[in-house]
Amino acid sequence: MCRRSSHRKIKEFGDKLHKQLFWGSFITLVTEAYSMLTISCMINLRFLSWGSFSIVMMSVLAILVTLFLVAFPAYLGWLLKTNFESLELKSFK
Repeated sequence: MCRRSSHRKIKEFGDKLHKQLFWGSFITLVTEAYSMLTISCMINLRFLSWGSFSIVMMSVLAILVTLFLVAFPAYLGWLLKTNFESLELKSFK
């Protein structure tokens, strides 16, 4: 009996560690990368110029990436709202 409870405790500890390491670290990494990318694009938008070809491409890419960064969370919100009823996991609801 003691052996089964220790296996259960080890499994629970492993599951908790997996959730904390994977989701905690991964989501933190994505959030920080998103924030840094947004900040750098906003800074780049302040200094748009249309001199040479490379500067024009940098300005166009800054505009496109900024539009993507703004539209992506809105799209995810719309996607979750439209599929809210079909989500099966109660933790998402």
